[in-house]
Amino acid sequence: MIRGTHLMTLDPPANASARWRPISQRFYRKPILGFTPIPVGGVSNWVKTHRTSRTGATVLPQNVELLTLYATGTNTGILRLAHTFGVGEDAVLSQPATVNLTSLFTALTLTNVVELTLTANQVKATALANKYKLRVEGQNEAAEDLPTRKESEHYSVASPPGVITLTPLQIRTFQITYTVKSP
Repeated sequence: MIRGTHLMTLDPPANASARWRPISQRFYRKPILGFTPIPVGGVSNWVKTHRTSRTGATVLPQNVELLTLYATGTNTGILRLAHTFGVGEDAVLSQPATVNLTSLFTALTLTNVVELTLTANQVKATALANKYKLRVEGQNEAAEDLPTRKESEHYSVASPPGVITLTPLQIRTFQITYTVKSP
């Protein structure tokens, strides 16, 4: 026996995406729960040696979703944000969204932000600088690059101040360096 869940909304086409996109995100991207066995010495000893509070993320714009946030080392991590609406899907939510990365977390102070490629395996500015030139048969010179989105920059907290813009359906990945604020 196969069972499925069907959700239906009845909205005018102009407003439909503003309704079904958030519902689908909650349905398909449920939080993953993690558990750990109670160690020898009890929970109180474990709490003394582990951080048990959350980073206190501020509220993102309605059309931006936090896809990835994980630590890659001491005071470094990967942050991936996505714009969740496509061009023309909604009059308001399809507009570019601006996020201030430096004020995103209440318990962390970002000291450096570098944009990476989507797969987070290289700095985006380096990847763009090393991309291939297209050669067209019959032409002696390399053809101009195809148009791309605005070239990536190294986002330093001081200049510019960590403010990024996501265009419709764009996903951006960042390597963040941070310090933990004192409670």
